[in-house]
Amino acid sequence: MNFFIKHYVSFFFATFILLILFLVIERFYCQYYEQNIFDFIFSLCHEKSITNSYLWKESGFVENLQSLFLIFSIFFLISASKKIKKQKTIIYYFILIQYVGLIYFLGEEISWGQHIFNWQSPEIFNKLNNQNETNIHNISNLFNELPRSLVLLWCSFSSIFVVLINKFYKINKIYKTIICPNKNLIYISLLLLLIVLPDLIIDKFDLSPTYVFSFNNPDEVISYVIGERPPSIDTFKLRIFYEKISLNFLRLSELHELVFSYYFFIYSLTLKRKLTI
Repeated sequence: MNFFIKHYVSFFFATFILLILFLVIERFYCQYYEQNIFDFIFSLCHEKSITNSYLWKESGFVENLQSLFLIFSIFFLISASKKIKKQKTIIYYFILIQYVGLIYFLGEEISWGQHIFNWQSPEIFNKLNNQNETNIHNISNLFNELPRSLVLLWCSFSSIFVVLINKFYKINKIYKTIICPNKNLIYISLLLLLIVLPDLIIDKFDLSPTYVFSFNNPDEVISYVIGERPPSIDTFKLRIFYEKISLNFLRLSELHELVFSYYFFIYSLTLKRKLTI
């Protein structure tokens, strides 16, 4: 028990890595090798299987796990803020901003309860929302991409930046605590960068061929852009290669959000523990 308490962050991270590997490998095999693997794996990929119908779907396992991480994160931050409320330090106000932001993150993730209680969206959301849901991040890219980019920057670089700077210039302990309460957050940041960078590089440098097509096997092109010559087999294979290394064979945005929510879970847990020691 003492060993677990001492290394709980590492234990959580190892478990999370195994989960990520399972999610990625499951989708990879189902996308590319469904017809060529053992029957028990094929059954996982079947349209009505648990994994195919529940893991990545709306309000499925991945989305529900995100919500669970966020709920615990909010709870830990509220608990941490109560411990230092009377001090009125910068940490207190920063925590307030963070858990308000996480409440927004959670609310948007579950469409403010619509995914749980299945109510009909008000008329205004039916008109403005791209998915007819009770949230604002599907109304405009501004409401989606700006918060998402800020969260991505925070989860990817804040801990790394603080730890590196602290090696050469001693940062005030208060600032270091609110940004990086535990050095193990760096590993989550590196995992996130590993997931994000391949897709970002391929997209920014326009490396992947832009042909639109579908296929049954790697040697058969079913359709292509009307008025254009179909891609060669090499071009086709190149697109599949980039699709694989960028992880675009799964719901990549949901994978990003899962890592975001896990980062905030570990951040809030370790911050709470540090402030109560």
